Parts: sequence; C-alpha cells; structure tokens
Amino acid sequence: MSTAAIKVSVTIAQPFVVAGEPFSLTTTFENAHEGPVKIKRILYHIPHQVQWIHLGEYQDAWAKQKAKNGLLRFLSRTPWRAGLRGPGQVMFFAPPDDDPSLDMQASETVNYSFSALVPKWLFATGGKLTFPAMIEYEYEGARHSAEFQVAFTLRPPLRANSIGAITGALLGTISRGLRDQGPDFFAQLGIAFFTSTSLAVILSVVAVIYSSRRTGDAQPIVTVEDLWGGLLTGFLIGYAGHEYFNRLVPSQPR
Repeated sequence: MSTAAIKVSVTIAQPFVVAGEPFSLTTTFENAHEGPVKIKRILYHIPHQVQWIHLGEYQDAWAKQKAKNGLLRFLSRTPWRAGLRGPGQVMFFAPPDDDPSLDMQASETVNYSFSALVPKWLFATGGKLTFPAMIEYEYEGARHSAEFQVAFTLRPPLRANSIGAITGALLGTISRGLRDQGPDFFAQLGIAFFTSTSLAVILSVVAVIYSSRRTGDAQPIVTVEDLWGGLLTGFLIGYAGHEYFNRLVPSQPR
C-alpha cells in the first residue's frame, strides 16, 4: 500500500521552539483512500534532546500545586516537568478499538496533538531538529503503516543569551582593569569598578536583546544565537566600552 494513501503534516503553534519552554506539536492526517480508515497507533521517535510530556501527570501535578498555599506553591516542582518522560523515550498513542475519534472517512482529516519540552536550555544552540515518526492504520481489514518526518527550528531562550552577556561583561571589565592597572587592579576595587561593571552589564543585555532580533525593519550587524554569543558580546563591551556597543546598537536607525 502506498504511503501516499495517508497524507501527513506536522505543525507547531509558534514559528520556532524555544528551549526550556513547553510547546505543542500537532499532526494532521488526511485519508486519501476511497474508504474509511481507522488509526491504530502513532509513534514518534523523539531525539534525546526532547522529552514529551504526559498530559495526565501534568494535570495531576498542576492540581496539587493549586491546592497548596503561600510559599509552598512557588516552591513546588513545575507541573510541566512532573509529566516529563525520559530523554529520547518514544512517544506513542494507541486509541482504544471502540474510540472513533481518530476514524477517518474518505478525504477526511483528523488531528493529534501532544506537548513536549527541550529541558536543557542554558547551553542550547540554535538549529533544526528532525526525527522520524510512523502511523499504523487499518484499511479494508488489513493493517498498513506510513512513515513521516517531524521537523522544527530550535532556539535558545533570551535568558541564556543574557546570562552569557552578564558573565562576559564582568570578565571584560576585569580584563580591561588588569590591562590598564596591572596587578594593582584588585587592590583598588571600589565604587568605580562597581559603576563600570554595572554599566557594562546593562549595555551588554541591551545589545544582546537587540542582536537577537531576526525580524522587523531593524536588522543588527551581528546576531547573538546562544549563551556563547552573549558571552562574547558582553566581554567585548566590557573590554572595549561604549565604542563596541555603538557599533552593535546604533543610536540612529539605519
């Protein structure tokens, strides 16, 4: 049986997936057969970076967290993480035989959605994740299968870039002090160092936010993709000062 007999498309709600933030993945199946089809099983061979979320366990954890009062509610484990399956664990769904929700008449479509998470966000790098999946279905009393691919763009969160920028700004400011004052730098730490470091941190975070933009009329000279890009940007601003910041974030729009 040709795999074209079941047409498959996979979408996510947002343009890209942000590491550390839950996302929903929706698969749309279209029956291109001339008769009805009954879906028996759907399998997603999720890569090691991604973990799917068990909806029932998430809902139980959310209900328990809502029942807590005061500080205990904020100290509770994030409900999304309570429902996480192991890294790389296959996600599958097999509807009961008496469940007609995924039955399709000719030319009909059905949707199946589940939530997932890329939990390691601090050192995440941008890129495209692609992994295989398969649908098993019954048509005219015979069992068939069709393979398809899931692909989405992954980006690190802005907070990872900002952590890199703050760390880089601190290291850059220290390096500049050692360059200018030599061994006496650490003996003369005071309000001047605190002020210059604070300014470098603020400028670095602003530059990272600006340089992380990828749409709109304002296009940055460089783009900051991850923690390491933020670290380098923060270091250069802390070391070179306003000159480098003005190159990244011009005061007049181009």
